[in-house]
Amino acid sequence: MKGLEDAFSIAISKDGDSVYVGSETNAVGHLERSGNGALDGIGCVGDVNDNVSGCGATFKGLQGVRGVAVTDDGNSVYATGENSNSIVHFERDGSTGNLDSIGCFGQQGDNPANCGNTAIGLGMPTAVTTSPDNKSVYVGSYGSLALTWLTRDRSTGNLTANNCVASTTDNPDGCADEQNGIGRPSGLTVSSDGKSLYSAGDTSSSIVHFKRTN
Repeated sequence: MKGLEDAFSIAISKDGDSVYVGSETNAVGHLERSGNGALDGIGCVGDVNDNVSGCGATFKGLQGVRGVAVTDDGNSVYATGENSNSIVHFERDGSTGNLDSIGCFGQQGDNPANCGNTAIGLGMPTAVTTSPDNKSVYVGSYGSLALTWLTRDRSTGNLTANNCVASTTDNPDGCADEQNGIGRPSGLTVSSDGKSLYSAGDTSSSIVHFKRTN
């Protein structure tokens, strides 16, 4: 199947019907999952400027996809383009699992994908996760050494930049908040009760616990 070369991350929709794969060869792959867990390749979305996977659909901001996440409501899929300094928003069809490209957020001051919206803390984004209440999206970025919080509109899935937290040892983007142990975020997850966010720091050899307040 196209779009699986150099596959890096994977996410499954809560209904169990769809599997999405983030590929460093500039693509997000979509596979259908049957009742016994078997997978059937459906298609992929590649980067509009460098569609090396030969996907049938393309969109901007997908160069070097490292992270992919599906919201609990099943309506949105988000992917991080490490080489595009961006997070891309897809609308998900609940009946088929197919993806429709909606838009992207780029790094303020370094937005090679020419996304319509920008935020600080999105330099070389790798990890992405969503909250169980479908209200928040969190992005971990290698280049910015930061975690960025984006508020999600639960009706449309559209994102609004909120704030970012950077490493106390290096804060290249000037995030308002700093925290020990962030290093280069390589993994993010929100607890099932929605009360905590955990970040794994690659270069800091640590895990950081954040309390979610909304």
